[in-house]
Amino acid sequence: MLRILVAVGLTVVVVASLTGCVDPSLELTPQDSLIAKCATVSRIPVETLSASTFPACDIVGSELVFPDGHSMKVKEQGVTAAESGFLHQPGTTYGIINAGRYGVVATFQKTDGVTPGPLEWFGNPAAIAVYRKFAGYTPFA
Repeated sequence: MLRILVAVGLTVVVVASLTGCVDPSLELTPQDSLIAKCATVSRIPVETLSASTFPACDIVGSELVFPDGHSMKVKEQGVTAAESGFLHQPGTTYGIINAGRYGVVATFQKTDGVTPGPLEWFGNPAAIAVYRKFAGYTPFA
C-alpha cells in the first residue's frame, strides 16, 4: 500500500513539474481581497516585490521576471501557480501567489539535479507570512 501511495505521489510531482500547476486554494477574507486591479499590466522584476508597504493595486495579469529571466503571469487573488522541470530552466522551480491586499509573493529555487538550493522569497513580508501559513511552512523564518 505504501508503495502505491509513493508511486501516485511521484506521478503527481512529475506531471506538475512537466506542465506547471495552478492551485486556487488560498482563501482570502473579503477584507483581504479588497484591492482594485491596476489600470495597466507590466513586466515586474521579482526583486522589486520586497517593499514593506502594501500595494496600491492588484498586479493581476502582469508578468513577474525572475533572476534568471524566466517570467510568469500573476493570477487572480488567492491563486497560486508553480512551474518547474523541462519546460523551463531544468532544475529550477518558480512560484507565485497573489495574496490580495498583502501583495504578490514569488519563490525561486534552483537545484543541481540532486540537491535543491535555497528557496528564495520575494514579496512584502506580510504577503510572505500569509503564503507560508497557507503552505504549512513553520517556523516563519
